[in-house]
Amino acid sequence: MVGSFLSFALTLLVQFAHSAAQNRAGYSGVYLGQIRSELPSTLQCGPLDQCEGDVDGTWVELMLDEGRVAEIDVVYRGQATVANRPISNPVTLAQAIKAHSLQNGLLPPKVGIAKDIHDKAYGVVDIPNRIIYDLKGEPVNPDAAVWTVSYVGPSAPAIDDAKANPLSPATVLKLLNAARWVSNPGSAPRLETQPSVGELRPQAVGPSLVDEASRKLATQHGMLLRVIAVEDQLVSWYQIDPDHPSAERLRTELCTKKPQLLALLSETLNWLKEHSQDLSRADPDKIIASKVAEDSSLLRKFEDKFSELQGMGLNCEQ
Repeated sequence: MVGSFLSFALTLLVQFAHSAAQNRAGYSGVYLGQIRSELPSTLQCGPLDQCEGDVDGTWVELMLDEGRVAEIDVVYRGQATVANRPISNPVTLAQAIKAHSLQNGLLPPKVGIAKDIHDKAYGVVDIPNRIIYDLKGEPVNPDAAVWTVSYVGPSAPAIDDAKANPLSPATVLKLLNAARWVSNPGSAPRLETQPSVGELRPQAVGPSLVDEASRKLATQHGMLLRVIAVEDQLVSWYQIDPDHPSAERLRTELCTKKPQLLALLSETLNWLKEHSQDLSRADPDKIIASKVAEDSSLLRKFEDKFSELQGMGLNCEQ
């Protein structure tokens, strides 16, 4: 049980790090940082580190840097750069946000305004996922027409612009609610029947899920500390007088608490497995990953101490 929890903890940390730190932003199998040889066969690459082509019915253009994808442009309206042909696949801002910023595995969107060199707004930016929505119309209008959606690197000027011009929480709420309930891009833009206002708060599940995970891990953490403290005292008594009544009392306590601890670990493990994908999205600050890492260290300590005590004569079967 301890070994399976440790193995899962490492897997969970890798998942959190991948989702929150590297955050492989991309579209339909094309990702920032992807090497040229892994690109879909429908993309044709020229000599100037540019690739373009149809990907799942949408026109995609790439800029490469040293053989890796440095920028992704998903073109809905406009002109193909190399093929030089018109592109027309109308989508609204709400539909585009649903298709891009609300993909599984990305961070919760925080949105700001994108401005050109004349300080004129031309779109909005999903800041943590580095996704730029170039559109025609009011940037905060869910029905505004989107021309291009770009996935960019952390040094793109639009990211800093958006950080300096964030949308209000109420405006972001409006955009995300519209995106969650709009039809998918490629179909007629219509809004589904919406739930009550109370059900529309973005990330309402996220914070409560993180809080619940924190409570479960706090309970587990406290029990680990108590059991390890008993192990430490029992090691000391086994070195002095293993038959002392205090040693026997500690042995009984440890042997009683061990199955309780394993049951709690099993319960926590199963819950984390069930909610790991949602937690990776709801916990961009990696609070839960940090707690899992801390408990992983304690679990190793518990296991090492228990093995040491068994070598000193501990037997929980007697």
